[in-house]
Amino acid sequence: MNEPMIVASAKDQGSRHSAASEVSTQAWLVLGWIGLAFLTVGGADFLLTWFPLQLGNREWEFATVTQTFNGLPILLLGIGLLTVAAEQVERRWWGLIAVSAAGLLAVWIVVGFVIWALNVQLALATVPAELAPGIRKAIVKTFLQSLTYPAVMLYLVRRAWLQRPKAVDEIG
Repeated sequence: MNEPMIVASAKDQGSRHSAASEVSTQAWLVLGWIGLAFLTVGGADFLLTWFPLQLGNREWEFATVTQTFNGLPILLLGIGLLTVAAEQVERRWWGLIAVSAAGLLAVWIVVGFVIWALNVQLALATVPAELAPGIRKAIVKTFLQSLTYPAVMLYLVRRAWLQRPKAVDEIG
């Protein structure tokens, strides 16, 4: 059997489309603000972990980098939400915040990894035998994080760069 076909007028279709578009915009705005909150909270956690600095204290360096890498998912989520929300609702300042944070964080991760890597041997040599498996797991996890996070951050920077308004190209 043939089912009846319901045909809506162009006027009806336009109102449904604009209502769906408004809901979508509101959802992206909420996600953008959540991203900004995650970026703020993650950034505060990052700063509180690193300051006051104790560079030269090898145990502090190893533990601080490891702890910071474990907290990066919140920052990464905030940057990701801000990046995609900025694209959807065309809030350029959100994109600039996300790109700046991602770029700085990617550089910091590389620097933090170097500081951390210089202390791995000391951590392995000084840990009691019963704690060695835990240290080895932390080393593997931190190493994998040091490869993954910068790649994702740089992807987000590239994505935001490619999505920037065309007017920026014409000006600069």
